Amino acid sequence: MKKEVSFKMWVAVLFGGLWQFICKIFSRKCFKLSGRFLCICLGVLALFICFGIGYSIYDDIRRNERWVNREPISSRMEFVRSCRVRGTGWISGKKSRKKLLTGIEWVVVPENDDSLAVFSRAGKRGYLNRFTGRESIGAKYDGAWLFSGGIAAVADGDSIRFINEKGRPAFNKAFARDYRLNHVFHGDYCLMGNGDGTVGLIDRTGNWVVEPEYDMIIHAPHNYWKMRKGDGDAALWYAFTDKAEPVNVEGVTGLEINDDLGVVYTLPNHLKMVVDFEGNRQEKFLCQNIEAMYYVSDNLDKDGDRIDERTTLYRYTMSDGYEGLCKENGEIVTEPLYWSITPKGKDLYFCSYKYSDNGVIINSKGEITKL
Repeated sequence: MKKEVSFKMWVAVLFGGLWQFICKIFSRKCFKLSGRFLCICLGVLALFICFGIGYSIYDDIRRNERWVNREPISSRMEFVRSCRVRGTGWISGKKSRKKLLTGIEWVVVPENDDSLAVFSRAGKRGYLNRFTGRESIGAKYDGAWLFSGGIAAVADGDSIRFINEKGRPAFNKAFARDYRLNHVFHGDYCLMGNGDGTVGLIDRTGNWVVEPEYDMIIHAPHNYWKMRKGDGDAALWYAFTDKAEPVNVEGVTGLEINDDLGVVYTLPNHLKMVVDFEGNRQEKFLCQNIEAMYYVSDNLDKDGDRIDERTTLYRYTMSDGYEGLCKENGEIVTEPLYWSITPKGKDLYFCSYKYSDNGVIINSKGEITKL
């Protein structure tokens, strides 16, 4: 007698026994009618139990495929992952639902119409065609970034190099990997580190166009670049155009690149200067807020209380918190050199400095007065 019974043999014996049982129930030699009826009930119950177990197993398998998250990667393809079972997903056609690539951990698609998307499998990175669902460049890299203009950066260990859409080297140069950076070409330039923590820009041949002497570089609207040297209050900011040309040679303490205005940077006197995307310097008075000020006058209301009256000048505030005085038409009377301005009369203002309780008294002509 066998000690182990295979699954195939177990199924054959189970259903063979059930079939013999049913045949015996309906045979002429079966016992009395009441016994036959009881056996029929037990047989039907056994069939229902077997059917229920089989359907439960089948439904559980199908449910894992029905309850999925579908992420479109193109008009034809999607990345599918089960919601019930943790693990990898697969690439399938939206209409056919046929699995084309399996074992996929994640997919990143470009914002433009580039056909190649980055995918991860078993911890490695590769590229797939998001319109056909086919693997274009195998998952063999430690890091990979999106293609831009037919070039993409890939990482092998701590080394960065660039490949074309066939997986061949775009140029024979390698760079030290900086795990803080996103190595994607924007226009003709790509952010790259020098291995010592400083960063710069390279062109599509791998040559430095902005030397790696900055602590941070941020891609900005219109393919402009915002760069920083130093940290904290001592940090100085620079802007470069889409041609990698400097907008401001001298570093400034505050700088932003606005999609509508252009490069807006703060001068040493805390006023803001604007250079549009055509390189033209704009004479615009930019500030964060302008407000009227009131002082307690000697005039009394009907109840005998002093009346608050408006001062001649207005107070304006820059984005860095510094304040100045201007006329009602917006003409600047004093530069924003003060941290707090308090009205003392219709034409007198106490202007204090940052980190100090001291200040000066200024009149409505912008002159420092002596009381």
